[in-house]
Amino acid sequence: MRKFINLDANASYGPLPALKPSSILDSDYLNPSSIHRGGQRAKAAIELARDRVRELVGSDSALKVIFTSGATEALNLALNFPPEVARGRTIVSTTIEHPAVLAALQRFEKFGGVVRWVAPGRNWEFSEAPFLNALAEKPLLVNLMCVNNETGQLLPVAEISQALRSAGYRGLVLSDAVQAAGKLDLSFAGLGADMLALSGHKIGALPGVGALVVGNRTDLEPLVVGGPQEGRLRAGTENVPGIISFGQAAEYVRQNLAHRLARYAALRDTLEREISARFPDTIINCANTERVANTSSLTFPGVNADDLVVALDLAGIGISSGSACASGKPEPSHVLLAGGLAPATARSTVRLSFTAEAADDELAYCIEKLGDAVERLRGAA
Repeated sequence: MRKFINLDANASYGPLPALKPSSILDSDYLNPSSIHRGGQRAKAAIELARDRVRELVGSDSALKVIFTSGATEALNLALNFPPEVARGRTIVSTTIEHPAVLAALQRFEKFGGVVRWVAPGRNWEFSEAPFLNALAEKPLLVNLMCVNNETGQLLPVAEISQALRSAGYRGLVLSDAVQAAGKLDLSFAGLGADMLALSGHKIGALPGVGALVVGNRTDLEPLVVGGPQEGRLRAGTENVPGIISFGQAAEYVRQNLAHRLARYAALRDTLEREISARFPDTIINCANTERVANTSSLTFPGVNADDLVVALDLAGIGISSGSACASGKPEPSHVLLAGGLAPATARSTVRLSFTAEAADDELAYCIEKLGDAVERLRGAA
């Protein structure tokens, strides 16, 4: 029986073969806050993982890495402004952010804050102008994701951050770097951000662990209180196995980045070339923008995306019709609508995202089954 093929790696990569289960589940690792040997062994393992995650985004030892339960918590921690701080203040954000950011910004508005939304222009581009225009309101924070989770679009975080600083902006810059880690040479300093959110299972670690990487100028209000863990910014006993796996995955993808990027590009380009040849009316979203190499957003006019997801699932292939964190919603993707797609077009769009371990014969099988499903669904319409 053919194994299930993961073409939904942006939702979850799956554990990397490089993970070392014996070290992740070492029975000698106890509560890291304990002063006995078992506790101190666990604490040392966490600090090694912290160093490895820090190295994934650069080598600056001054960066703080705060481990969380995932990127959703990390983003909520970064955007956790109490009512007395939020009231009357402004945050600037794009309209294509992950639902975790959108919900946190809705909370900010509920507390009396104002969100200035920046939508992409033609061909999905983001310019500096709307961000600079918002400086008149002296924003508390500017939020700009690094890579969009649905389209793979690489946003100009570094250019916009530099423009803001050159214009005298002294507030915070936050970037959701979840889909950037392991898919480009990610540099905290190069992006010019004050905070980056990361997720372990998006790069091949176990699920249930993420991190917020912060610079020295950032003051945070903890979401979870009750203990001194994570520099008093995230109370509770740490997820030792998850954190260790995060460190191992970070080290592996960093050391093998060039090979993995080349593999991603080969897989995506083969898919898009062969599908476009079979269905010339296929729309490749963000094809004319900078994209990470592992993601392809494809629109098949006349095909319901959810039906296509089900058809591929029956063939043993996982794909997505949008963000996994927003699945089950009847509305079309807010990202695709913000990019200018009509609702009917958005409902005909699927996302395919690759692991670097995908084999050529697996890809060929997926292309065949995807094409067959599109033809069958169009014939049934």
